[in-house]
Amino acid sequence: MTTNSLLLTIAERAEALRVSKSFLYVLARSGVLPTIRIGRRRMVRRSDVAKFIQTGGECAKAQGGEAMSTEAWLTATEAAAYLKVEPRTLLSWTRQGKIKGYILSGTKRHVWPFQHADLDATLTSPAVLNTGRVN
Repeated sequence: MTTNSLLLTIAERAEALRVSKSFLYVLARSGVLPTIRIGRRRMVRRSDVAKFIQTGGECAKAQGGEAMSTEAWLTATEAAAYLKVEPRTLLSWTRQGKIKGYILSGTKRHVWPFQHADLDATLTSPAVLNTGRVN
């Protein structure tokens, strides 16, 4: 394997950059790192990785049009501390779809990284007011 080729698979690029494959897949899924699909393979251009590194992790635009940064990623424990809730509560809310989380690969257990922007959006969303009386 040569790391100087124009296109490499995510696994090859992760090995060359000395990061995990899961990290690159999250970046690819969220739109931060552009990829090309060739058959069933996801390929990464050398120029896209160089641009990503030069800009400090703010290479591409996210779905909402805001630049996503790798510095904004939080673990479940860090995100729970940020929201001042227990990690189990945060993960429960994530599974219910109340908070946006990104699944990293795993068959039995998932690792959920969170972004500051998503957590802030959760905090600023309008609350639902219960107009009925509860006895």
